Amino acid sequence: MTITVDTLWKAQEYNKLYGETISLRSRVNRLQKQNVELYRKLRESSLAGRHLDMAYDDACQMIIFSIAGLSTSRESMFRHGIQRRRWNRAYRLCKIARIVHGHRIDPNGQNKLDMAYQDLKNHPKAFKRPVPH
Repeated sequence: MTITVDTLWKAQEYNKLYGETISLRSRVNRLQKQNVELYRKLRESSLAGRHLDMAYDDACQMIIFSIAGLSTSRESMFRHGIQRRRWNRAYRLCKIARIVHGHRIDPNGQNKLDMAYQDLKNHPKAFKRPVPH
């Protein structure tokens, strides 16, 4: 068997393509792992964001009830369509905004609530941290 320049060139080309294939496989594997991680983070952050948005809407409704002189207790709000978990999140947001005084919600606390909501919207996972008392 004779080795010609053409045969050497094909062997070098084959080795080059084989090396690129291995490199691309490695890159695809790394990107697939990264993709899984990004989807997990997106799912977590979007869930936290949805919880924050619902909590803000419910907290606004609680302020309206407070202005009207109605009770904002868990049972009262449940009768008006806010489930207990949603009430807990709304009440937590009110505590973060510092508009809860005893068991009453400040009827003039909309500005503080808006500011707290905007701060938490940039970092929705912070909504799950312990609330200062």
